[in-house]
Amino acid sequence: MREGRPSVTARRVAAYRLGFERLAAGFGDPSADERLAADVAGAETFEPGERMLRYLRARTAFFDRVVRNAIERGVTQLLVVGAGYDGRSLRYARAGVRWFELDHPDTQSDKLARLDRLGIAVGPITFVGADLRDAGLARSLLAAGFEAGAPAQIICEGVAVYLDPGVLEGLLNELRAVATPGTRLALSASVSLPAGDQGARERFAASVEAAGEPARNTLTAQSAGELLSRARWQAVEVPDRLKRLGFLVTVPIWRPALPPAPATRSRVGIYMDRTFHRNGTGTLAGHLETTYG
Repeated sequence: MREGRPSVTARRVAAYRLGFERLAAGFGDPSADERLAADVAGAETFEPGERMLRYLRARTAFFDRVVRNAIERGVTQLLVVGAGYDGRSLRYARAGVRWFELDHPDTQSDKLARLDRLGIAVGPITFVGADLRDAGLARSLLAAGFEAGAPAQIICEGVAVYLDPGVLEGLLNELRAVATPGTRLALSASVSLPAGDQGARERFAASVEAAGEPARNTLTAQSAGELLSRARWQAVEVPDRLKRLGFLVTVPIWRPALPPAPATRSRVGIYMDRTFHRNGTGTLAGHLETTYG
């Protein structure tokens, strides 16, 4: 992002979403989400692309379903990382469910000003202003009232591509620190493209570079396993079509963090780390062979 101004790409996503049919639920206020998106889109001028339109429609539908399913299975904490102008905390608001929106202060302050001007009550939404490149996000979330001991659904949509690989790993480590049994992390990586179709990636890179928000990695769902494992997450099975689009749902791996990654904060999570991990198991087979043949 360009310092001192809200995210351009976040405004464009809001403009695209105005034309999408969204997943319905028996709760929430879809009209508030649409009013916010219309306000954001009103000042946005760009040439929409058909390919990006199809991708964002699929991505929006995927994360809508993740959110609704989490709420319906009883999750009472939702964390939206790099929230931008996302309005799911309005669209899928439900009594007893707390929302945390984590984003850069420049974008977040603009969003809050719009919500205030539109007269949209934020209710049980906690806004946490932070630069995703900085360490200490777990501490900031806990200070804002996020409960590490309660299961959460974490959403990381349209964020990974704008982070250097090392920064993304740091972010995943911070999110893992506040995870507990029942927590899930859904995120979007880069689309897997055929070898002869790399021009689409180049056009996307040029577009976001011109907006001052350059793409910084091309991690795909298929290539994310090692990075996720280092950050103590593992992907669960999703249909191949969703993998090709870069959509992932992950759950915690239970083992202690290696410094400088932050340690697990929940008591149950700490117990799981200690119970399901034993030091030395990776070298045991070699030791037995060397010592005893």
